[in-house]
Amino acid sequence: MQAKQAVWNAAVFGLIGLTGCTEDPIDPIGGTASTAGTDDGIVPLDPPGGDCLLDLYDPNDSPEAATPINATITRTARLCAWDDEADWWTFTLTERSYVGIEVRFTKNAQDVALELWDQGSSAMIGRSEGGAEIQVIHELLERGTYTILVERVAGNPTYTLETYALSTATPYAPPDGATRVFCPRFDLDDGYTDAAAKAGVFEDYGLGTRRTAGSPTAC
Repeated sequence: MQAKQAVWNAAVFGLIGLTGCTEDPIDPIGGTASTAGTDDGIVPLDPPGGDCLLDLYDPNDSPEAATPINATITRTARLCAWDDEADWWTFTLTERSYVGIEVRFTKNAQDVALELWDQGSSAMIGRSEGGAEIQVIHELLERGTYTILVERVAGNPTYTLETYALSTATPYAPPDGATRVFCPRFDLDDGYTDAAAKAGVFEDYGLGTRRTAGSPTAC
């Protein structure tokens, strides 16, 4: 097992001259050489640079190769352990919307950075980094096309990307003349409730339900 891993390592780093290889060698216990050896303590290996073989969405490591997604989705992806590893995603808004973007990952020995870009102007709208196990961006965006960057900082994290878009076109009139307040769902850990209820405020999470808050900025 260790001898096979050593041969694969040498091929990957250019220490031996293998040519014409089109398939990943099969490990005798199952899987490929990219995941071989995990039963005897050898760290799983990916080729340095280029596509991440463990990520189903690669190649999406540039804005031009960004994976198209809906504005409201959940995806699980993988970043491999080399310095320039990144995933790009792109979505289009058909109307002005309040957009939330969240990346969750395992905090121990893992870290990622999250960016949101306006594809039309090539301007970065927001960046989130330095969190323990989550990166989040909330923005009020005009209609258009946007790109999301999830960039490896440490480790080789598997992460979950979750996005949602809440249109500013009110689908129904807030009752009793209440003030409509846009609320990021992620901030309340799926609770969507307020301890300090107050009439006259309509907290809109895009769920079609009315909540009340202590003030228009409570959520």
